Amino acid sequence: ATSIIIFAARLTREIGPARVSLYALRMVVQSPIDAVPSVALGASDVNLLEMTAAYATLASGGIYHAPTFVSRITDRFGNTVAAFYPEDTGQEALSASSAYTVVDMMRGAVEYGTATRIRSMVGLGEYDFAAKTGTTQESADGWFIMMHPEMVVGSWVGWNDRRVSFRSDWWGQGGHSALYLVGDFARRLSRAGDPTVRLAKTRFREPAGYVEPLPLDMQYDDQWYDRTQCRELDNADGCDTPGAGQDGRAERPEAGRIEW
Repeated sequence: ATSIIIFAARLTREIGPARVSLYALRMVVQSPIDAVPSVALGASDVNLLEMTAAYATLASGGIYHAPTFVSRITDRFGNTVAAFYPEDTGQEALSASSAYTVVDMMRGAVEYGTATRIRSMVGLGEYDFAAKTGTTQESADGWFIMMHPEMVVGSWVGWNDRRVSFRSDWWGQGGHSALYLVGDFARRLSRAGDPTVRLAKTRFREPAGYVEPLPLDMQYDDQWYDRTQCRELDNADGCDTPGAGQDGRAERPEAGRIEW
């Protein structure tokens, strides 16, 4: 929520960069994602369409849908001339429980983290949003992607030439730049006169049988991590670990350190 990336770096070290790249591939990120430790810091370039489609996978309960660029065409009287719908029925990229956990975590960015301006300055305080701000080194790019149960919107601000950057680190942060583009669009939708396009005040729903993950032990030396998501990767190497309970979560020892 507050963009402390050390936790992403530690998690990547725990599960391995290759698994991070695999999840990106499952959400159909087509740009090459290098399986290196710095992948946790966003070292690989992706485009806005890929990022928005990946976040839409999280918002839709782990189901990936190929983006549709034009949904409908209307004439000047509002009559629909043509309508377009996704050709696929969607494919599961990750479990509904994992997707909801990430969405719930990203709610924190809007409630108390780097995206609070969506509520305080844009004035969208009654909606269930989850979001992520993004900033590249030397303030060359700013990102912001926001999820709603019925919509995902992303924005990127910057330059193709990275030698050109924002005039300060403050403006280079996605929460101070790209956020306003998404916020203005969402605000316009919230005030739309047409109820078919007006932003609804729906909420993300927990999947059936959802169990909230236990808080991670912040003492990293204990290495007590929720590993249930390993099952999604067909029980990849490292999931069947000594001391693992029946639910796939490592049993916490009374003292000492777990050796995987």
